[in-house]
Amino acid sequence: MKAKMRNKIMFFAALSLILAGCENTELSDKEAIESALELMILDSDNLGMDEFDDGGALDEEFGDIADDGLMKNMDDYYPADSLRFRFGRRVTSHSRTITHEFMGDTLVISTIDHAVSGDFITVIFDTTGAFVDSFSKPFDITALRKVKFERIDDSKDQMRNWQLAGLTPLVSSGGDKIAIDSVKFVGVDGTVLFNLESDGITDFFIAPADIPQFSSGDSVTVLLYVTNTGPEYDWESGEGANLRTGRGRRSDFGHLHQRRRLFDDGENGGDAVANDNEFTRVWRMHPPGWGHEHRVFKLFLDVIDYETLFSSEGSYNAALWGFPYKTVR
Repeated sequence: MKAKMRNKIMFFAALSLILAGCENTELSDKEAIESALELMILDSDNLGMDEFDDGGALDEEFGDIADDGLMKNMDDYYPADSLRFRFGRRVTSHSRTITHEFMGDTLVISTIDHAVSGDFITVIFDTTGAFVDSFSKPFDITALRKVKFERIDDSKDQMRNWQLAGLTPLVSSGGDKIAIDSVKFVGVDGTVLFNLESDGITDFFIAPADIPQFSSGDSVTVLLYVTNTGPEYDWESGEGANLRTGRGRRSDFGHLHQRRRLFDDGENGGDAVANDNEFTRVWRMHPPGWGHEHRVFKLFLDVIDYETLFSSEGSYNAALWGFPYKTVR
């Protein structure tokens, strides 16, 4: 009897060790997969937010702006006062949190949460280019994107086992007044080439094969629809919108970051109705670059409340969407 009891005890002890070993192996494999996916995310040129930081570009254009000249109290300025404006964001802190949800053994959804803070800078000068004034205000924004990975192999190298199967647009907000409702890309013949709606956008995955594609030299009309719960600043529709493109990182050799291209909401440039929060931009598609038949770039749609831009006392309110697109010859 005692021998049988000892055998049972030894059996359950061995079974417990085996099960514990399996759990440790599964945990180890999961951690290895998560580490590999995070490296793939951080190494990707198409999943970052480099274009959000204008700090370098602003300094290059206007020279070094001393911090003690950025927080002046002043009256509001209006573009109608024969003044011109330049603005930029200078990022001082950017943290990124990545979490992973395993959907069985062959699919992982990785969620990227960004928290960005810094200074929003407005520089004002007259029509001759002479400096008039400048001010800045702090900003804090969050941004969200999800990435879908699928398993394609079962090797010991987790970097080779997984490939990107889709990504959601980057969705960012700062403040509580501005929101992007939708965007539509329309060809010269009126065909809708690509469109996005705010409803469900954080779970709308764009597969690599479905990245919007445009032909070099074509004119594409971009229609951007915006909501502003204000506006407090009584000028035009109360906010401005711009389009920006990029590829790679600012620190990389051969990177490409184009200047902002402003949308119109004033019956110019193809816009139908003035000051209705429906913005229009006719975008002539650029080539993919020397030596390339096709290439993927990043596009950012940036909407900023005019009180943020023109008033030193106004709070920061802005919204941004970002997603990849492809140009072909």
